[in-house]
Amino acid sequence: MAYLVIGLGPPALFLIRELTKSGERVYAIGKANDIGLHSRYGKKYTVQDLSELRETVNRIVSETHNNGDYLRTYIASSVFLDWILREWPGCFEELEVIGPAPSLLRKLNRKTDASLFFSTFGIGHPKFWPFCQYEEINSFPVILKWNSNLYCADAYQGTIPKTIIINNEDELLRVVRDVEQLGHSVKADLMFQEFLSSSDVRELGYGAFYHSGRELMSIIVEQARQYPRGVTSYAVECIGEESDGIRSRFAGILQKMNYSGFIEIDFLYSKVTNEILLLDVNPRVWGHIKILGKKYVNFADCITGSAAKGVSVSRPVQWVDFHRDVVAVMRNQRRSPSFKQFFNDVRSVLRIGTAVNTFEFSDPKPFLWGIPKKVLFQYLQARQRQ
Repeated sequence: MAYLVIGLGPPALFLIRELTKSGERVYAIGKANDIGLHSRYGKKYTVQDLSELRETVNRIVSETHNNGDYLRTYIASSVFLDWILREWPGCFEELEVIGPAPSLLRKLNRKTDASLFFSTFGIGHPKFWPFCQYEEINSFPVILKWNSNLYCADAYQGTIPKTIIINNEDELLRVVRDVEQLGHSVKADLMFQEFLSSSDVRELGYGAFYHSGRELMSIIVEQARQYPRGVTSYAVECIGEESDGIRSRFAGILQKMNYSGFIEIDFLYSKVTNEILLLDVNPRVWGHIKILGKKYVNFADCITGSAAKGVSVSRPVQWVDFHRDVVAVMRNQRRSPSFKQFFNDVRSVLRIGTAVNTFEFSDPKPFLWGIPKKVLFQYLQARQRQ
């Protein structure tokens, strides 16, 4: 058996390591600045555009065929997934892609479509407006966000962040003017969403792996810290009856969809009303996937089909992206200096059961490469914004 992982970011890096260590032959395709290129695992290729991606895939298919290997594929990058859905839909016929049916994948990959689809299963969502309907917004705050993952694409980097909080009409009109200067293609992929914040509401995530509607592994986490806004830097597992109830509810919905592959669902949960409001769906390998590997001792067996069910550890687990969380903690200190809070933030990530995003003793180069590239650059960016 051979595996092709499309993407070489941190989530893909974790998959490549797990698959290789389980004895599989692994190929990986990414971009020239991806952190996974520095790993000792897998046979890696870089591409610049869709035509190079298709050519590289064809070479890998030919090589595996000549070796007598059967090739299975994981799409582990939001940018590559958008490329493929928009411009290479035939990929799902040419390759065995582990994931949901293409029609379902397309529906879940856009925030507005996913919200409306989940509402048919009784899951609510904050009110939203397409960018062109900004004049209908009459209450604040709201969030400007991307309807897909194009903000990650090279052509859009540096234009609009993943999320912007807008507190009043003046800020709204200023943002609209800035966006309209970027052209129609950007506007068409942006949306506004009602911003809900309360001490009774928690932002949680459900991450799981499925096969034909059957849940093999799952976890509920709380996004304890973020940097930048909307991107988790420190996540902690939630345990207890509430979490079990949420997991059961999502498992029932995904069973009805006959879902396969990885999925991560971000949502708001009210402990007063038990209401779930959908924020985002990632129908693929997601950013803090390594926490699932920390929770399940047979993670690799589950994703290769060797195990029918995940075997979990009893203790709670957590995940940290060191490169981004350092910046998150430093920003907190700049805004509200407190040695006690700083001490607690640092201590929180030193507990047993912590998965560190790109770090692995047997494969240290990706983590070390990320320190100057990410920590210093992101800290300077954070200071510039303040």
